[in-house]
Amino acid sequence: FVRQEPKLTSLPLVLYGHSVGGYASLAAINDRPEEIAAVVSMGAFEAPAKTMHYHAKQYVGILADIEYPFLCFHNWMLFGNDANESAIDAINSTDIPILIIEGSDDKIVPKDISIGNRLGDITNPNVSYIEIDDDGRNGHSTMWLSADAAEYGAKLYALIEQDDTAELDIDRLRAHSVDEELMNCVLSLFNEAAKG
Repeated sequence: FVRQEPKLTSLPLVLYGHSVGGYASLAAINDRPEEIAAVVSMGAFEAPAKTMHYHAKQYVGILADIEYPFLCFHNWMLFGNDANESAIDAINSTDIPILIIEGSDDKIVPKDISIGNRLGDITNPNVSYIEIDDDGRNGHSTMWLSADAAEYGAKLYALIEQDDTAELDIDRLRAHSVDEELMNCVLSLFNEAAKG
């Protein structure tokens, strides 16, 4: 869409993604390396098959090991060579600025399958890494929250767990307020990329 919209074609293309979108924003570098000016990836996994295997193992144990070759073959049949692109390989295929953000207590994309687990393999000199380690903000879907939003969210979850929701009046703006310092890092990266 961006490349077909006349008002946008002259602007630098920057990508921002979270979770599967974080992986996709990095894998997209392989498809259009000359078009992408910068990437911000949050809570992304390193490779799809490794991620599926990791989560399957949590549910079915050793059966995941037995099924793994079939899973890889099935994905290859569906997606061809794109089935298991490595985010690290994509990162290393370019020198564009890339910001990787992860939570230290991410249960969806834990360290074992995260990009942060392979930081030593990254050769792109323009990669920055931020690990969010603050309680309440270090999970998969909370790393961009402000400290106040994380604290407020914890109180809301406690009320919900106690089934004390009769008079629950949620302040949605407070619950979703973002960490301005973190977002300024993202915007700074994109602004630098926009300058060319």
